[in-house]
Amino acid sequence: MTVRGFEGKHPKIAPSAYIDEAAVVIGNVEIGEEASVWPGAVIRGDHGLTRIGARTSIQDNSVIHAGDLDIGEDVTIGHGAIIEARRIGNNVLVGINATILDGAEIGEFCLIAAGAVVKEGARVPPYSFVAGVPAQVRPLQEKWREWLKTTSKLYTDMAKRYKSDMQ
Repeated sequence: MTVRGFEGKHPKIAPSAYIDEAAVVIGNVEIGEEASVWPGAVIRGDHGLTRIGARTSIQDNSVIHAGDLDIGEDVTIGHGAIIEARRIGNNVLVGINATILDGAEIGEFCLIAAGAVVKEGARVPPYSFVAGVPAQVRPLQEKWREWLKTTSKLYTDMAKRYKSDMQ
């Protein structure tokens, strides 16, 4: 894995986090307990602090590169997603190949559909379903609210298995 500093800022990674050997984490980045960063993911903290909360999963080939960015707890960033947002709340799922542009803020318990493009500076309220290009916001159905409470567990458990396999 490539974990390195930039201009005197170095990643702070919780001991229980899993960072795959094919991931890249650079600069002013904080990664919380039991979080996971999967192969090909790139997290660059060279424009500000990027915080990634506990049990959050940054999946394969995702790119996280923003100014100051706060990604909450129990978030799943799907394969190939591009995140340049300002904030992503707790219990959010960002679908495969979704893009969240500069300065956008995503509330808690949101489901960002695969391939969605959230516009620069957008404010997505909690409990929203977001889909399309450009993304349209609708209320999130109750069944998906409950599902979002459990989605991060799959990757938290998988990361523990990978981490133990490395020892």
